[in-house]
Amino acid sequence: MNVGAIKSYLQSKLLVLALFAVSLACLAATMRADVNPYDEGLILVGATNLIAGEIPHRDFYTLYGPAQFALTAMGFKLFGTNILAGRLIDVLTKTLIVTVVYRLCRDATNFIGALIVSLATLVWLCTLGAHGYPLWFSLLLILVAIHLLARDGGIGRTFLAGVVAGLVFLFRYDIGIAAASTLALVLFWRVAATSRGERQHFSGAVAATLVPFIIGASVCALPLLMFYAWTGTIQDLIFQVIEFPAAAYRANRGLPFPLRHAPVSEYVVYLPILVMGIYVIASLQSWRAGRSLHGGSPWMVHLAALLSVVMFFKGIVRVSALHMSVSVILSLIVFTVIVTRAISDRRSFTWVTVIGSIALLLATITTLAAAGGALTGSIWRAAVTSRAPTPQDAGPHVDRAGMFAIPDDEARAIEYVRARTEPDEPIFVGTGRHDKIFVSDISFYFLAERQPATKWYDYNPGLQTTNVLQLEMVRELQHRNVRYVVLTSRFDNVMEPNGSALSSGVHILDDDLKNEYSEVAVFGTYRILLRNR
Repeated sequence: MNVGAIKSYLQSKLLVLALFAVSLACLAATMRADVNPYDEGLILVGATNLIAGEIPHRDFYTLYGPAQFALTAMGFKLFGTNILAGRLIDVLTKTLIVTVVYRLCRDATNFIGALIVSLATLVWLCTLGAHGYPLWFSLLLILVAIHLLARDGGIGRTFLAGVVAGLVFLFRYDIGIAAASTLALVLFWRVAATSRGERQHFSGAVAATLVPFIIGASVCALPLLMFYAWTGTIQDLIFQVIEFPAAAYRANRGLPFPLRHAPVSEYVVYLPILVMGIYVIASLQSWRAGRSLHGGSPWMVHLAALLSVVMFFKGIVRVSALHMSVSVILSLIVFTVIVTRAISDRRSFTWVTVIGSIALLLATITTLAAAGGALTGSIWRAAVTSRAPTPQDAGPHVDRAGMFAIPDDEARAIEYVRARTEPDEPIFVGTGRHDKIFVSDISFYFLAERQPATKWYDYNPGLQTTNVLQLEMVRELQHRNVRYVVLTSRFDNVMEPNGSALSSGVHILDDDLKNEYSEVAVFGTYRILLRNR
């Protein structure tokens, strides 16, 4: 290796390190100053459940795999059991996403294109927040799998890609299955495309390619399923992850595509559709011209495009910028590679330029709109306006909240409950009414340092609003002789255009709380109940 090559290599590594450092700083500065009581809370409480020896699905209801809980629990061991520990894991995960996006695109396009798409990804991750969401580590792993399969690296890279796909399953079962299936399909496509004229060896080539991938995926997924079978968790897993979502999730959590009156940032959900139009046109033109979509990395674009399509259709159950974010970021990668190719070859891709301009305009407007809202609630904004990032100055301090904001009425309710319960005493945190629910304040358990009294603390309309579940929750409260109940009406008036806005007519849990408990304190939207003696 000559001096010039060494210098170029070092410069490329320094650029990656610089991008990593800038991303880390930006993501840390734009962290939300407040705490998401539901999405963030369920990850924090799930992590404490694992530390307490509980098994997902068997001991507590969740739609997610155990990996995000385990990762957060590891953060607790390293940085202490507090919100900041979970945020650090989140910031590091997103920083790695930006870095891998750059590395992936740098193999397929020029420096400017790779830098632009990585910075666009950074801005979008800064705007979305959603700290601790299992979606982010799933996206990181998907990007790594694309990198491994972008070129034919033999059995070793194929096996590693399978392992990575299996790891996605541990974070999000649905995304893991979708990603593994799509990657396997592309592997089959690649074998078919490269085996023309050698049909007699086609079956052997397919087996040589797919078997290492399947073995790699099984190395991660099968041990978890075997553990679930050994601990008697399979039936709970099937109900929580397959039966309930199939029967009730779309009706009670589904959101339509944004039309009029939607926040501008939500219109980014249409970006993958435009980019897929670009992809189809560019692919057809490349095929007619007898060249690959991009010679430098011929399969990377196909992998990213097909995964973007699959994740788009997976996200149409609950259409939002957050739930479409995997498809959006993958489509940004496809968009950048194809457009930079079109710029370098001005004789073709006319329609690519037209649709690409529309897509770029959409992405810019929605990202800037989202960025404005994100910065308003960030810890950086709180610092520069000389406002403390927490309103706890006038109320009690909550140790696990640290520098992050929680409502004063919640802080007072936490102080009240902590002063009157033992550290190992479970409590129940519910909503103001249980015939109609949106979400629950799961973070209250974590901040109060008390374990949930029910397996079903993660509220989903169509589940805790049913007779069967409410009867089971009542039995749990009685069996564990739960003394203190916290009810909050913070989310009672949230009205989404789905079944969560409707009453189920089931009042079993509310009637039991009314008969068995008495109100002993009120802090804003929080009511504290004590079991009657």
